[in-house]
Amino acid sequence: MSGEQYDISPQEKRLIEERRNHRMKMKAQWQKLVSDPHSHKHGGYVFDPAMQRFMSMRVTQYESFRPTLGNFFRGIGITAIPILLFAQLMHWDRTRKEKEFSTGQVAYKDRLWKTYR
Repeated sequence: MSGEQYDISPQEKRLIEERRNHRMKMKAQWQKLVSDPHSHKHGGYVFDPAMQRFMSMRVTQYESFRPTLGNFFRGIGITAIPILLFAQLMHWDRTRKEKEFSTGQVAYKDRLWKTYR
């Protein structure tokens, strides 16, 4: 094969190669920083300002939280409603099984839980 690709243009292929080369250079620079034992001034790790900003944001996000009506309904929708729906489904299923057991539609030997009632 001659190495031609028919699904991308030469311009796109050149851009892909440039991005690949940039990633490889950044990876080599990171490996150089991590593996040099004399360049660590911050207690044995490479100080990354972007990572520090991200971690600081994660720690202080609750200090800037404002309780609003939308946040309240979002919290209720994520936590309480699924729990209540699951409890109601369990209740309906248990009631249905209890009715089948008490009316004799399911024999005792066919029940999954023999100690049930």
